[in-house]
Amino acid sequence: MNATKRIAALLLCGALLLSASACSQQALKTAGPESSSSASSVSSREESSAVSSENSKPESSSQASSEAPSSSEAAPSTPQKPTVTDDDSSAGTEYLPSIETGSENFQKAFAGNAIDSQFELEYSRSTSATLMVQACNDAAQRWKNMIDVAYQSVLDLSDDSQRESVKETQDQWAAVLDQKLQEIRYDAGDGADAPLEIARGAMLLYRERAAELCSIQYAIDGTLPSFEVVSGDEEVKG
Repeated sequence: MNATKRIAALLLCGALLLSASACSQQALKTAGPESSSSASSVSSREESSAVSSENSKPESSSQASSEAPSSSEAAPSTPQKPTVTDDDSSAGTEYLPSIETGSENFQKAFAGNAIDSQFELEYSRSTSATLMVQACNDAAQRWKNMIDVAYQSVLDLSDDSQRESVKETQDQWAAVLDQKLQEIRYDAGDGADAPLEIARGAMLLYRERAAELCSIQYAIDGTLPSFEVVSGDEEVKG
């Protein structure tokens, strides 16, 4: 009888232990999903906070600089027009072609002459096309006067045979002068720049002939005719 009671007590203890173990496992299963859900909720809140923080950041410096106007958008500065000072003796090459007639020594002596220097000064200070045309016309008149001066000076220095050759060449040049001036006008056309092209072309035509005569005198005695006697206000009689 005592043995039967002990066996029953042992069975009861085992049943109690099994029941406690089952309860413990059930409690763990029940707590698992809640814990996972809680962790998931915390993670979601952190991600939301991070996104909100990112959206609230100010624009980066690169974005701000891209909205600022670039230096190329600024208004361009007005280029400065070159000027020639009164005491600049080498002013005869900035707006004029070099003279190719005569010897190299003559070309050096002729460069920067008084008429070219005066033209360079007036032309560089011109603030309109009208003033540029006027500067060319004034220079053309001075070169016409210089032709007369140089022609007479060469005749005075030449011997008889050379004098006749100079006269013949001058007559030939005068005979085709009107035709050459007409060609200059024709080449200029009817455009807005035509008046300036015509005035400049005529000036260069007279300049070229004056240089030819000056080169003849330079070949004779190594001097140039006097440019100081030339005035653009009146004709110089040879």
